[in-house]
Amino acid sequence: MPAATVGRPAPETEAGARIWALILLLALLPLPFGGARPWAGAAFAVAVGLMLAVWSLRCAVAGRPGAIPLRRLAAEGLLLALLAGWIAFQGLSLTPAAWHHPIWDEAATALSTEPVGAISVDPARSFTALATLLGHASLFWLVLQAGREPGRAHRLLAALVAIGTAYAAYGLTMELSGAGLVLWFEKWAYHGDITATFVNRNSFATYAGLCLLAAIGLLARQLLRHDGKQAPRRERLLRRIQALAGRGSLLLGAVAILATALLLSHSRAGMVSTGIGIAVFLIVFLLNPGQRRGRRLPVAAAVFLALLAVTNFSGEGTLLRLRATEFETGNGRFPVYALMQRAIADSPHLGFGYGTFERTFPLYRTADVAIRFDRGHNDWLESAMDLGLPGAALLIGLFALPFLRCLRAGLTRRRDGLYPALACGATALVATHALLDFSLQIPAVAATFTALLALGVAQSWSSRLDG
Repeated sequence: MPAATVGRPAPETEAGARIWALILLLALLPLPFGGARPWAGAAFAVAVGLMLAVWSLRCAVAGRPGAIPLRRLAAEGLLLALLAGWIAFQGLSLTPAAWHHPIWDEAATALSTEPVGAISVDPARSFTALATLLGHASLFWLVLQAGREPGRAHRLLAALVAIGTAYAAYGLTMELSGAGLVLWFEKWAYHGDITATFVNRNSFATYAGLCLLAAIGLLARQLLRHDGKQAPRRERLLRRIQALAGRGSLLLGAVAILATALLLSHSRAGMVSTGIGIAVFLIVFLLNPGQRRGRRLPVAAAVFLALLAVTNFSGEGTLLRLRATEFETGNGRFPVYALMQRAIADSPHLGFGYGTFERTFPLYRTADVAIRFDRGHNDWLESAMDLGLPGAALLIGLFALPFLRCLRAGLTRRRDGLYPALACGATALVATHALLDFSLQIPAVAATFTALLALGVAQSWSSRLDG
């Protein structure tokens, strides 16, 4: 053995360790109520930051660049830098006094002190939210590097399905057994709805929907792998049946568990957004030039029939809710949207500070909003309110650019088009659900989406560019 390699882990060993570290992080994050506790979010940011530091140090010491150089994502990197800079700028007191929110002058008058303020009504919350954003950006970069190699990308995707299925099975067990527990706590909300380790059924539905989408993607891939190009139609059908009876049976089980848990969450927004995500995925995946026309209809029909069977078996409650009324108006959600639009109009350029909705909204709350809202139940409006319209445009760009990369790759790449198509479906899912809720503010949901998007971007370039 050459002396230079003694005591040094092989690159493949290091990559394998990073993959397992990422899988462990993604598996543990949903455990503490979906990560929706301050200490859980802080632990996630610290963990992913350390992983990024270790990876960067190893690359520097070994003199090996990452699998994907930063220049390929220069546009996204610029948007992230501008957005992070703007959020920090909102929280600093170095800005002109005329830009500061009036609440700072009121506080100074009440306390008889010199006015010291910022654009943000709560700079501490803004910097905490910035740390969370950078944590997810770090996770994206780590998954991007790990997922460039197709075998590792498949391992990560399969792990997401397995993790999501385990949490969905736990939720089903807790609810159907009558235990009514979230971890070891007695359930205090959403009785009769599957929430697994999450508190909010809509957040769990988004998480389950993302994992269901990944499971459907792997199932579609399994069906197509056993499709002989020149075989007669009857033989191709037999191969598909054999694929479903073999390894495909595990994926069918995962689809059944995830779809059942999603339906029994009784989340209408979750159901609709997942349907849109699956439809977008199938359209992109089946229009890929690598898929022959004769393959498209059988795969789409198999997925549709599997979901129809699960819906018929366990989705009656959700379907009744879908038919009953529009999305809830009695809880004050739509009046809140009107008040958020008013707030945006009051400060369209500067915003009120990233992550400060809970502090800002009481300034606009009216008597017809009886329930206390700590989140806006519309991530896009809330972002415009917090960041201002220019800052919100930067945030939307961070979603839009990777989506467009994946859409182009999903419609043009002949190999590994599954991952960009899944990323398109996942983006459509969370973007739709964000119109009616705040699931992207739940760390486990955001991290799972980030991983799917990063895998799609990682496989959006031809392998010829790696040379």
